[in-house]
Amino acid sequence: MPDTFKATLADAVAIDSMTVIERDGRLLGRVVVTLRVPAPKGMHPVGIDLNATNALVAVDSDGVALFISGRDSKVRNIRTRKTRRRLQHVLAIRKAQKQDMRSVRRRLKRLGRKQRNRTRTFCQQVAAKSA
Repeated sequence: MPDTFKATLADAVAIDSMTVIERDGRLLGRVVVTLRVPAPKGMHPVGIDLNATNALVAVDSDGVALFISGRDSKVRNIRTRKTRRRLQHVLAIRKAQKQDMRSVRRRLKRLGRKQRNRTRTFCQQVAAKSA
């Protein structure tokens, strides 16, 4: 065992599992350990509302609260989910009939890309507002 890992294994609370595999004629061991980690001390608490009414609720050190609504994203995601469900139904029907479904696949790809970009943009904007 390399010397760099001996200190980590000495501090381990428990060794959960060990896997040994052979690769290129050499034995390779993987060990899962449980370590004791100090609890993090947060300076800026942030709360997440799971139903996306308020996507972000934060309080700064002066006690000023920041609420960023997630209602618009929630409405758009519901609309996108309904559209995706309809398109997937059409895709399944066309597959069963052995028909061309390239246009439906393209629309599904475009829909997924738009939703992914919309989510990324929302997260970037929220991070910029809360910073």
